[in-house]
Amino acid sequence: MTMKLLVAVDGSPEAEKAVRYALQFAKDSGASITVLHVITSSVAQKESEKVLARVRDIAKEIGIECNTKSYVNSVISRGIIDEAERGDFDQIIMGSRGLTGLKRVLLGSVADSVTHYAHCPVTIVR
Repeated sequence: MTMKLLVAVDGSPEAEKAVRYALQFAKDSGASITVLHVITSSVAQKESEKVLARVRDIAKEIGIECNTKSYVNSVISRGIIDEAERGDFDQIIMGSRGLTGLKRVLLGSVADSVTHYAHCPVTIVR
């Protein structure tokens, strides 16, 4: 059975590192890959398409096909978790912004939330 990977992106350099890691992993292992950009409003759809177009360019550069999808949810971590469950993904891969200390306490962390509540393993790429 083919492993199904879900890669969560936000357009950041850390997310691009996660995309490159996941695409190479999928190419080497034969896993299927879906890249997800969760947005909090449909108003952000144009920006989401730019982020996903960049992902498709990277996939082409690496030489692998990937699915891309944007999803609207008011809570980004919940959107990632919901998609992982709905799609029965085997693993979630995402970047880390590296927030520490007070910033992390005040802002919360999407990666932290996903790692705590996801039904499957989560890989955080730094």
